[in-house]
Amino acid sequence: MPYTSNVQDTAESSKYYIGFPRGLNTIQDENMVDDKNLAQADNVIIDVDGVRRRPGTTKSFNQLSNTKIYGSGVLNNKVTGNKYWLRIGSVGKLEQFNTTSLEWEVVADTPTWSAGNVEFVQARNRAYIYNGIDNLRYYDGSTITQFTQLDTPTGLAVTATGVTGSTAYSYRVEALNATGRTAACARVAIANGNATLSTSNYNALTWNAVSGASAYNVYGRKQDGIGEEYMDTVYTNAYNDTGADTPVDSLLPNVYNTTGGIKAYKAIYAPFGRQIAIGVTEGSVYQPTRLYYSGVLDYIDAFVGGDYGGGWVEIRSNDGGELLDIVPYQSGILVLKSNGIFKFSFTAEGLPKVEEIASSHGGVSYRGGQLIDNDYVYVAQKDNRVAIMTVGQQQNYVGDQLRTNDISILISDGMTTIERSELKNICTFYYDYKFAFAYTKTGGTENSEGYILDTRYGGWVKWSGDPMKVTGWIKYDDGTNNYLYGMSNLTGYMIKMMETDRNDSDVAFTSMVSTKSYSMNMFNVKKVFRNPSLWFKYFGQGTLTLYVYADTKRLIGTATISLSPYNSGTMVGVDLAGEALAGVSAYEVAGLSESTDYPQEITMLNMSRSLRFVIKDTNKNTDWLFMGVNILFTPLEGMPLEQEFKVYLT
Repeated sequence: MPYTSNVQDTAESSKYYIGFPRGLNTIQDENMVDDKNLAQADNVIIDVDGVRRRPGTTKSFNQLSNTKIYGSGVLNNKVTGNKYWLRIGSVGKLEQFNTTSLEWEVVADTPTWSAGNVEFVQARNRAYIYNGIDNLRYYDGSTITQFTQLDTPTGLAVTATGVTGSTAYSYRVEALNATGRTAACARVAIANGNATLSTSNYNALTWNAVSGASAYNVYGRKQDGIGEEYMDTVYTNAYNDTGADTPVDSLLPNVYNTTGGIKAYKAIYAPFGRQIAIGVTEGSVYQPTRLYYSGVLDYIDAFVGGDYGGGWVEIRSNDGGELLDIVPYQSGILVLKSNGIFKFSFTAEGLPKVEEIASSHGGVSYRGGQLIDNDYVYVAQKDNRVAIMTVGQQQNYVGDQLRTNDISILISDGMTTIERSELKNICTFYYDYKFAFAYTKTGGTENSEGYILDTRYGGWVKWSGDPMKVTGWIKYDDGTNNYLYGMSNLTGYMIKMMETDRNDSDVAFTSMVSTKSYSMNMFNVKKVFRNPSLWFKYFGQGTLTLYVYADTKRLIGTATISLSPYNSGTMVGVDLAGEALAGVSAYEVAGLSESTDYPQEITMLNMSRSLRFVIKDTNKNTDWLFMGVNILFTPLEGMPLEQEFKVYLT
């Protein structure tokens, strides 16, 4: 029977695709993704009715010769009532923002800080400053206090007193203050001690007092293969070993001098009134799996045990991982290791407690997550890839067990360009319902682009340029508004985010939007497409370039969309041929505003299986809201596919 076509009998159809709340979907074929997805969304945001050009940025305030900002924080001193905005950049000095001159000022020329990310932690009207390299310091709004490292005790002398004998004893002593312990002094041994020690037959120890020491730990008794063991803490430079103290074989002499204050890459103030620190170096040895906790109240900077209430716990040590992030969460601390997720808290008896949440993946950086309502959203390493995960109580599960969830599936292929050797550069913010993370592209050394998740809709977009060229972000409340600033990794400026103008410090950026390939739910059926319309709302003057693609990749033409505003006012209506009716307005043409619809009909005729629309904007201040498209089409349902798409059975 000969082939017949019913093309002439098929009526033209019209279909609207309005709004893109689901954002990017780059893992599926552009014909198959949801109508509310986009195939490309560069330097835009998801808005209520569509997709809009992203806000601009400005380089704010003076840079004080810095070329990079390592960290920034805010100190609210409740004693003085003053508020201080602080930062440290590549110059290595503590800087304070002057709210009158609107400039950064150096607090003091000394001390200086080494190059590396800086974290500020407010505790007891002080801003404690950590960078993992320098000894702990704090600032109270007037003075920088630097913890002084104590000297190791010297001059230890041991004397057998009373009835002596032929028993060997050996001892070591270390000094301590509220922040740490010195290394223990060299061993001093005697061979004439009494075999049975008592208040009359004892070994008398004396040593030189150490300036600044608050106490001394004494180790000793008989050598038994373990070495000297902890015996007592004394508050003077003398000790008599009368046999009353039993050596503790789990506590051995300290190896590193930590009295200059803890060196940590990340610290936070915990809900139970302590500082928590990770990424700690003791002496010259990095401790990758130890979580340190301080004492409380007057001992908030004391990370040693005993009377000060501090200490540390190992979190799955010796497994090749390291601790990378901590955040207060539900009366405890979420701990992200490079190969696991844990929760740290204290029991009712005051003992440290560690619970495992996940072992299939871990975190990537010290600034890699944000607490959003009841969930923690973070950048993770999972299955040899980078992913965005959440941890929290998941619905429809019995009990209160914390669970993790991957929310980055639709952009997962786009994250394959992240430089794996620079994962610790990754930083995040949460502001105006937007979770964002910036990363270093393959082959780079600094962050330059990133993804934004609008938590209202669950949709992703991608940003590049100045907003992502940062080491991190900080929120600063000037008393009127709460602003978001980026810490530049290229200059010494703070980058003010979410500006009204659509430019980066008066320089244009490029926005790109691509719809899916609309096949009208008939993937292998050709259609005649005629004069599609794009629907905008207008926000500012400029020109856009439209690219129209057929069958996903075949460019069939370009067009220029001019957003030049109309003249405002009322025009005379012409209702009858040749006769103007004075005083009657058939229509009004007003100046374009945020509420003005701006449809653009594209004159074209094309036969293909699908159409895709790409909008490009390279202007400095253009602003628009792209709401969607209206497509007129006639299906050619009786028309066979081209020869190259056919196969034959034999």
